[in-house]
Amino acid sequence: MTKLIMFALLLNFAVAAFAADPPEPRALRGSAENADGAATLGSQGAWLIETAQRWDEVLKMLTARGINVENRLGDIDWTKENIACVFHFGDEGDQFSVRNIGGDATTRDVDLLMSYIIYKQRGQPRNLWKIFAVPVAKASATRVSVSTYHPMNGGSWPTADKAFLEWQWTFSPKTGEAVGGLTGLIETKATTVKAGDDIRVLFTLLAADTGKGGRFAPAPGSVRVWDGKYSNGYRNHAFVVVTPDGKTLTLSPKEIRNWDKNAPHLVKIAAGEPYVLPSWGDPLAPKSLKELGLDTSRPGVYTITGIYQESGKVEDPAAHAPWGGALRTNTIRVEAK
Repeated sequence: MTKLIMFALLLNFAVAAFAADPPEPRALRGSAENADGAATLGSQGAWLIETAQRWDEVLKMLTARGINVENRLGDIDWTKENIACVFHFGDEGDQFSVRNIGGDATTRDVDLLMSYIIYKQRGQPRNLWKIFAVPVAKASATRVSVSTYHPMNGGSWPTADKAFLEWQWTFSPKTGEAVGGLTGLIETKATTVKAGDDIRVLFTLLAADTGKGGRFAPAPGSVRVWDGKYSNGYRNHAFVVVTPDGKTLTLSPKEIRNWDKNAPHLVKIAAGEPYVLPSWGDPLAPKSLKELGLDTSRPGVYTITGIYQESGKVEDPAAHAPWGGALRTNTIRVEAK
């Protein structure tokens, strides 16, 4: 009898364990019906968040744009984890999920899925800006991919196991974020300077080669940005600098209003056609961080990241509307001795 009772208890335990809901995945989901997220944060792309300070900034940025967030990430151990985010402006039925997170300390792989609906009939289209974020172990590089499939009404990619790999981007010391087909690169010739001397940085915008394109994002092509030549680019770029004593500074050009004959115009950026953000007086010269207010008199390492952001339009992409979004470049380190 005792053996029968024990067997019954074990059986009940096994059935209960089998029937229990799987653990809630650690993820953040957010959405907004208005197009402000697409115009100011980007129509699609990916960010890699590496610090608690940056993550707090992102959450405040989402809230400020009316994006409703369901945060089930739990506690993030920033000594061991980053947060990989993808976002997309599209149909309300588009849904993100995790296929696999793997790799090693050299390259982490974040393999995501996006399901979408092929409609036979529908009423008025309803688009949402959506963000999906998951934790990933820190590594030298992180590769984020989005594969798409449509589980309703047939078609070429009807199931998750047959999903179409359409978008992929790798974050590394030499690559920053990819947003709306655009990425940014900062470079400096001098990795060491004399304490008190200037740090000069070349800031280049490039077309992001993210794959074949599809439902998540169009195939890589050209984007158009404001040249910034006559306005000194005051509104669209900045540098985040962490000084040797741990302080974080945001340095941006001051607005120059003394032009009276010229006006900003759109510049095309495509594969093989990058655009260097011009400096005042000498368009091709590296930007002076000293002119922007950086004091390097304290010896140590200065960590520098570029920011580029503009407000664009998403109503008619075929009309060559200006690029809109917010992205960060790679990070460089310069030591003052």
